[in-house]
Amino acid sequence: LFRSTSSGFSIDDGGIVDFDCEQIVNLTGGVIRKGGKLIIHAKAVKMDSGFKVEPGGILQIKNR
Repeated sequence: LFRSTSSGFSIDDGGIVDFDCEQIVNLTGGVIRKGGKLIIHAKAVKMDSGFKVEPGGILQIKNR
């Protein structure tokens, strides 16, 4: 009922990941690189300092 990322999580150029979660998404590690996109549909999103969005990467959050 929740989603989480870790240090090995990576979205590269042209990659798109869509998290659809009823509760909380924890972004604890990983990176969105230039040209990558992460779309999150969730009740809440928590981000730690280990999660990064590089210039040109896209993080889109849509709250429920």
